[in-house]
Amino acid sequence: MAESRAVLLVEDDRELRTLFATLLEMEGLSVLQAERGDEAVTTLRLHGDRIGVVITDLSVPVLGGQNLLRSLRAVTPSVTLICTSGRTDETTRREALEAGADEFIPKPFQPPEMIARIKTRLASA
Repeated sequence: MAESRAVLLVEDDRELRTLFATLLEMEGLSVLQAERGDEAVTTLRLHGDRIGVVITDLSVPVLGGQNLLRSLRAVTPSVTLICTSGRTDETTRREALEAGADEFIPKPFQPPEMIARIKTRLASA
C-alpha cells in the first residue's frame, strides 16, 4: 500500500526536524530522519524500498542541496523529492527543480499544507 511508505526527512536543525517528524507521525506516517546529506543518501540506499517521499532542505551539511538532490535521484529515480528553502527566489526554485526536485516549497511553510502534499504524493506512489 502506498500509504504505508515512509517519509525521509532531511534537515540539519534538530529541533525543526524533530518537531516536523512528530507532526508527520501524528498523521500516521512513518518517518526516517537524516541530519546531513550523506546520511540521507545512505538511508535511501538502505531503505529505498520503504521510502516514498524525501523532504530536504537545500542547505544541509556535507553534500549541499543540489548535489544531494542529484544523488538521491540517482539512488532511487522514482522517489518523490520535495525541496524546501528559506531562499525563495526564482533562481533557487529553478535550480532545485533542475537538480531533481519534484516540488519546491519555500520556508516557512504551513505544516498542514506540507502534510497534505506528502499524503497526495504517497497515495500516487
